Amino acid sequence: MRMMIVEDEDNIREGLVSLLDWQEEGFDPPVLFGGAIEALEYLETEKVDVILTDIYMPVLNGLEFIKMIRRENLTCDIIILTGHDRFEFAQEAVELGVKRYLLKPVSPDKLRSVLSDIRRDIAERMKLMDWIAIAEKQLEENLPVLRNQFWNDLLAERFAEKEQMELRAEKASVYLPKSEVTCVAIRYFNQNSSLTEEVALRQIVDEILGDAVVYLMPYDGTELVIMEGRLYQFKLEILKESIAQNLGLEVCFGVSKTGAELLMAGRLAREAVEAAKSIRDIHEMYYLYFADIAPKRAGEPEYPYADEKQILDMLKFHDTLNERLLQTFFQKVMPPRYPVEESKVMLLQLLVAMNRTANDMGVDVLEEFRNTESCIRNFDGPEQSFQDMAGRIIQKKRSSTRRYVEVIAGQVEEIVEREYSNPELSVSYLADRLALTSNYLSRIFRSLTGETCIEYITKVRMNAAKEMLEHTDKKSYVIAGEAGYKNANYFSAMFKKYTGLSPKEYRERSKA
Repeated sequence: MRMMIVEDEDNIREGLVSLLDWQEEGFDPPVLFGGAIEALEYLETEKVDVILTDIYMPVLNGLEFIKMIRRENLTCDIIILTGHDRFEFAQEAVELGVKRYLLKPVSPDKLRSVLSDIRRDIAERMKLMDWIAIAEKQLEENLPVLRNQFWNDLLAERFAEKEQMELRAEKASVYLPKSEVTCVAIRYFNQNSSLTEEVALRQIVDEILGDAVVYLMPYDGTELVIMEGRLYQFKLEILKESIAQNLGLEVCFGVSKTGAELLMAGRLAREAVEAAKSIRDIHEMYYLYFADIAPKRAGEPEYPYADEKQILDMLKFHDTLNERLLQTFFQKVMPPRYPVEESKVMLLQLLVAMNRTANDMGVDVLEEFRNTESCIRNFDGPEQSFQDMAGRIIQKKRSSTRRYVEVIAGQVEEIVEREYSNPELSVSYLADRLALTSNYLSRIFRSLTGETCIEYITKVRMNAAKEMLEHTDKKSYVIAGEAGYKNANYFSAMFKKYTGLSPKEYRERSKA
């Protein structure tokens, strides 16, 4: 095991080294440091098992040193060795997860006893980690069986409710799609396939459909693909050509309706298989959507909710217009599929949904709404009007997003300029003030300014400190406090890192 000793007094540091026969205690010769900064730099690249540190040290004291170790999630046991038995030190050490607190001078027997306890703790942790590794390996070996059983039960509709499905999925480490799902049945047309060809076909499907594939398995004489979202015709064309070119197989595709959630997969799988088996002549038709063969009540229009959702998602989450989504919607609602009056009703429904989405994003498209409504009413080129409206929503959303980011960044700068002397000022402090999450605030601030919130806070504090050093005679520790630093030594270290000079050197140079 590896030991680190951090002690600023040379004689004590060397005395600790000679106190024990480290090899007999199960340790390599300790690595020695006279300060916490150097020790932290060492820990960036090297691992130690035990750290023995003093509390009172220049620049960065032992407790601050331990805080930084914990912040970096370094796994090591820590022993505090100090000449001070103040309760608040011991209390803070306990809060930092330090279990061993020794007072100077320490006897060889006492140190030996503490190290023995640490070795035992480490051995127990290693044993526990071995048990965990064995359990994880067993689970990993059983996962294929658990996953296969999950999908079989799902398609057999054995889950009574969504919560039951989610619990089983978690146990089997199965990814559950967050959006709508579609099933696609791939049927070999008048051919038998080998196992090798089936494996190759699955690889082709994975490559072409990519992350949309949730699961792929044999099902009722077909290869069943469960996927997120909708499968468009152009993807089917690519799949067919790739399978024919690489495997020499002719296949046809049955595509289910799009279901709102994975729990519907059993019904969707049956729809896909029925559609695939309804194809009689692959040269006339190599794919069939179940929606095209499903019986409908006479005169009842079927509104394409799934396509509407894709259009609304495009408006909300994308910065470019995908005209294909609107074209697909129009193909499903326009004549000759439906009479003009029924088409108007469905177009108005989409218009209202798009306008509501725009309003939710703070985007005003009243003029575009009126123009599109007029085109629908007169049935005069509504498709182009919808394209124009969608494009305007996306364009205005981009502009308003930029303005929003600029406002937030301005508020951050205003708060920091006004409150930089507050030692509690941090990203989380700013996020709380602005009712945002820390991650989101950091991301949008950096996207506009090119620097993180922390970098900006540090810059403002350092500029304030430089101003005070140049134009006042205030002591360094006073300037540290007024610049927002509780610890004067830490301020000095940060100042030197930022400017390349200590506060004293900077003041002398500025007045030279």
